[in-house]
Amino acid sequence: MVSLDAGSEEGANRRELPEKGRALEEIVAQGRDSDKLRWAVEGLSEPFRSIFILHYYQHFPLKEITQKLGKPLGTVKVYLHRARKHVHAAFVGPSGAASPSAPGSFL
Repeated sequence: MVSLDAGSEEGANRRELPEKGRALEEIVAQGRDSDKLRWAVEGLSEPFRSIFILHYYQHFPLKEITQKLGKPLGTVKVYLHRARKHVHAAFVGPSGAASPSAPGSFL
Protein backbone atom coordinates (compact mmCIF):
# COMPACT_ATOMS: atom_id res chain seq x y z
CA MET A 1 0.00 0.00 0.00
CA VAL A 2 1.17 3.53 -0.71
CA SER A 3 0.66 6.41 1.72
CA LEU A 4 -1.16 9.57 0.68
CA ASP A 5 1.37 11.52 2.71
CA ALA A 6 4.35 10.12 0.79
CA GLY A 7 5.20 12.34 -2.11
CA SER A 8 7.77 14.40 -3.83
CA GLU A 9 9.21 17.75 -2.84
CA GLU A 10 6.96 20.77 -2.59
CA GLY A 11 6.82 22.81 -5.75
CA ALA A 12 7.31 19.79 -7.99
CA ASN A 13 5.15 19.68 -11.09
CA ARG A 14 1.81 18.09 -10.32
CA ARG A 15 -0.02 15.98 -12.85
CA GLU A 16 -3.41 17.36 -13.74
CA LEU A 17 -6.49 15.37 -12.87
CA PRO A 18 -9.43 15.06 -15.27
CA GLU A 19 -11.51 18.14 -16.03
CA LYS A 20 -15.28 17.73 -15.97
CA GLY A 21 -17.16 20.35 -14.06
CA ARG A 22 -14.82 21.49 -11.32
CA ALA A 23 -11.27 20.27 -11.96
CA LEU A 24 -9.86 18.21 -9.09
CA GLU A 25 -6.64 20.24 -9.27
CA GLU A 26 -8.71 23.36 -8.57
CA ILE A 27 -10.42 21.66 -5.64
CA VAL A 28 -7.10 20.57 -4.18
CA ALA A 29 -5.58 24.03 -4.68
CA GLN A 30 -8.45 25.69 -2.82
CA GLY A 31 -7.76 23.40 0.13
CA ARG A 32 -11.29 23.34 1.46
CA ASP A 33 -12.09 19.97 -0.13
CA SER A 34 -8.80 18.26 0.67
CA ASP A 35 -10.49 16.04 3.27
CA LYS A 36 -13.06 15.01 0.67
CA LEU A 37 -10.26 14.19 -1.81
CA ARG A 38 -8.40 12.16 0.81
CA TRP A 39 -11.63 10.34 1.69
CA ALA A 40 -12.31 9.57 -1.99
CA VAL A 41 -8.79 8.22 -2.56
CA GLU A 42 -8.87 6.20 0.64
CA GLY A 43 -12.19 4.74 -0.56
CA LEU A 44 -10.41 3.11 -3.49
CA SER A 45 -9.53 -0.55 -3.05
CA GLU A 46 -6.16 -1.99 -3.93
CA PRO A 47 -4.53 -1.82 -6.45
CA PHE A 48 -6.56 1.21 -7.64
CA ARG A 49 -5.46 3.30 -4.64
CA SER A 50 -1.77 2.46 -5.01
CA ILE A 51 -1.74 3.21 -8.72
CA PHE A 52 -3.55 6.53 -8.20
CA ILE A 53 -1.17 7.59 -5.42
CA LEU A 54 1.95 6.48 -7.28
CA HIS A 55 0.91 8.41 -10.38
CA TYR A 56 -0.62 11.61 -8.95
CA TYR A 57 1.06 12.05 -5.57
CA GLN A 58 4.47 10.49 -6.15
CA HIS A 59 4.64 11.36 -9.87
CA PHE A 60 5.70 7.93 -11.13
CA PRO A 61 5.38 7.41 -14.90
CA LEU A 62 3.09 4.54 -15.90
CA LYS A 63 6.01 2.35 -17.02
CA GLU A 64 7.64 2.60 -13.59
CA ILE A 65 4.33 1.72 -11.92
CA THR A 66 4.07 -1.42 -14.07
CA GLN A 67 7.55 -2.48 -12.97
CA LYS A 68 6.91 -1.65 -9.32
CA LEU A 69 3.60 -3.56 -9.18
CA GLY A 70 4.37 -6.28 -11.73
CA LYS A 71 1.25 -5.53 -13.78
CA PRO A 72 0.94 -5.06 -17.56
CA LEU A 73 0.80 -1.46 -18.87
CA GLY A 74 -2.76 -1.90 -20.17
CA THR A 75 -3.95 -3.06 -16.76
CA VAL A 76 -2.32 -0.10 -15.01
CA LYS A 77 -3.94 2.31 -17.48
CA VAL A 78 -7.38 0.77 -16.94
CA TYR A 79 -6.99 0.81 -13.14
CA LEU A 80 -5.84 4.44 -13.21
CA HIS A 81 -8.77 5.44 -15.41
CA ARG A 82 -11.25 3.73 -13.09
CA ALA A 83 -9.64 5.27 -10.01
CA ARG A 84 -9.78 8.74 -11.60
CA LYS A 85 -13.44 8.22 -12.43
CA HIS A 86 -14.23 7.28 -8.85
CA VAL A 87 -12.33 10.21 -7.33
CA HIS A 88 -13.85 12.62 -9.83
CA ALA A 89 -17.35 11.31 -9.04
CA ALA A 90 -16.76 12.19 -5.40
CA PHE A 91 -16.82 15.85 -6.43
CA VAL A 92 -19.17 16.13 -9.39
CA GLY A 93 -21.15 12.91 -9.31
CA PRO A 94 -21.22 10.30 -12.08
CA SER A 95 -23.50 12.43 -14.27
CA GLY A 96 -21.34 15.56 -14.04
CA ALA A 97 -23.67 17.39 -11.64
CA ALA A 98 -22.36 18.58 -8.28
CA SER A 99 -22.44 15.76 -5.75
CA PRO A 100 -23.50 16.43 -2.16
CA SER A 101 -21.45 13.49 -0.87
CA ALA A 102 -18.69 11.25 -2.06
CA PRO A 103 -19.45 7.69 -3.17
CA GLY A 104 -18.61 4.74 -0.97
CA SER A 105 -15.86 2.20 -1.41
CA PHE A 106 -14.90 1.52 -5.01
CA LEU A 107 -14.32 -1.93 -6.46
